[in-house]
Amino acid sequence: MTANTEYDLEVLASNASGDSAAASVTVSTLPNAPAAPTGLTTSGITQTGITLSWTKSTSATAYKVRKDSGDSWTVLGDVATHSFTGLTANTQYTLEVVASNAGGDSTAASVSATTNNVPPPPAPAAPTSLTTSGITQTGITLSWTKSTGATAYKVRKDSGDSWTVLGDVATYSFTGLTANTQYTLEALASNAGGDSAAASVTAVTVPAAPTGLSTSGITQTGITLTWTKSAGATAYKARKDSADSWTTLGDVATYTFTGLTAGQQCRRGFGRGVG
Repeated sequence: MTANTEYDLEVLASNASGDSAAASVTVSTLPNAPAAPTGLTTSGITQTGITLSWTKSTSATAYKVRKDSGDSWTVLGDVATHSFTGLTANTQYTLEVVASNAGGDSTAASVSATTNNVPPPPAPAAPTSLTTSGITQTGITLSWTKSTGATAYKVRKDSGDSWTVLGDVATYSFTGLTANTQYTLEALASNAGGDSAAASVTAVTVPAAPTGLSTSGITQTGITLTWTKSAGATAYKARKDSADSWTTLGDVATYTFTGLTAGQQCRRGFGRGVG
């Protein structure tokens, strides 16, 4: 028979005497399944949603859609659009649609689309309240107040250096520095949105220890200590044993210890100051 065609089906009873009158019923064959929808387009794409539209198929009475081949079909009415929701940001989906009628389903038509990425947050402000501590001949510790929204920090010891990337911390110790040298220590805050401007503070490492120590003028109660000055030092401190308090001196290169005990060995100690 021909699809989607009405037929009057008749039947009669018969025996040796003849045939009965005919009885009949009218019935139509099922239509052919529709062709697949055409003209698939996507619109209204967000981080979690995509709207799919299509051109309707002749003789279709309903449509089915799904967002990927592994999903179940969602049955729709005689429509030409559907909005997928609850999707994952920055993810590609293959959206499928079939046309349907009493005769069955068409083959699936599909189109791919990717949801929007989650926008990055704004870059944080620069760290504040930069301070230095623990300054030695070869090291300086830099501390700062964290920036709102920052997830990491970067530091460097001078503008010509590369940045050292840190985690979500508020302090960093620079090592391997040169004695009696000024450094401009910089820190910036960072997150997925980018880097802040750099904040900076200047600090000078401690001068090197005095060298060339020698003693002279030794008496029963006194010893004169002489040394070679350290570059960058503006003052010196001296003591006669490690348990004693330091005596603060000016920018000198000699000091005479007095009031000592005869026959007693002294261990000279030194400190040095910077301006």
